[in-house]
Amino acid sequence: MARLRSRRCSLGTVAGVLALGLLVLAPARAVAQHVERVVDGDTIIVSGVGRVRLIGVDTPESVDPRRPVEFFGKEASAFTRRLVDGERVRLEYDWERTDRYGRTLAYVY
Repeated sequence: MARLRSRRCSLGTVAGVLALGLLVLAPARAVAQHVERVVDGDTIIVSGVGRVRLIGVDTPESVDPRRPVEFFGKEASAFTRRLVDGERVRLEYDWERTDRYGRTLAYVY
């Protein structure tokens, strides 16, 4: 009888830990914000958030003063500008919230 109770307690503990782990690893809720400015093809400035790096998007660089503009960098920036500049967007965060440069990482809809 004591073994059965101990087993139930262990299963309950494991289930609780798994549920907590899923909550911690789940992405945060989406947040709607206004795009103030497009920095380049894969980075935007969002009101209340700051510099946001678009997850899943990697475009040629066009604003690094130490390097020449890469091929299609200006076109990539113009494309992103046409899509989101001045628009209200929804940001969805993944488990990693910032990159090594301190930019917020988000999916943008």
